[in-house]
Amino acid sequence: MNWPGGKHKARLLEILTPENAQNSVARQNGVAVFDFSALPEGLQGYYWDFPSQVNGQTMMNRGVFDSRSAATRPRAALKNILRNSMAAQGHRLEDYPLKGHPIHCFDPQGQLAMPRIILAGDAAGVDPVVGEGISFALQYGAVAAAAVSDAFQRKDFSFNTYKTRVQRDSLLSQLNTRVKLARLVYGLKYNWQFSIAWKLLPALVRFLAWSRPGSMPFKSPGLVKIL
Repeated sequence: MNWPGGKHKARLLEILTPENAQNSVARQNGVAVFDFSALPEGLQGYYWDFPSQVNGQTMMNRGVFDSRSAATRPRAALKNILRNSMAAQGHRLEDYPLKGHPIHCFDPQGQLAMPRIILAGDAAGVDPVVGEGISFALQYGAVAAAAVSDAFQRKDFSFNTYKTRVQRDSLLSQLNTRVKLARLVYGLKYNWQFSIAWKLLPALVRFLAWSRPGSMPFKSPGLVKIL
């Protein structure tokens, strides 16, 4: 289908490795690790370590996320960044199957509906700052269900008000702000800018939790610098 608009795609590489809890910062602390140290290398995103269980085995889901929100900047060498990050954890990239896939980022100018068709979840667009889509997908589902129910009641399947529903939703409306934030943060070029941004970020998270508590997917948001 030749869907108009919404051409912004983020890039991801992903890998699974067996993991010894004693050798893992993420396992030891019970956290997901988001490592933004490759920003000066042109990565518009982060390296991640997410503790996982696969068929009862302790594993680590590792990867790199590149938002590409600053589209005019050169593309980062994702494979090299992933290789170096894994080496720091005692793993060789070449020893494990590598998966690569794009994800669709939310575009305020993109089209979310056509007659008899609406987009929801990742198809409608994820958060371009960190690529998070689960909380938004759940809310997309609620908004889409309400739109479909209303369409049956009115016998009007044009869905010409669906985008307005998305933009007025308390959670999904944040995607517009996150698009602007991604362009700002990933447009930074110098180390001192990254340092200032990191220092301001925890205060921003606390402010959002206080000002819009219903928008946070967890009760006590916090950022912990571990490296």
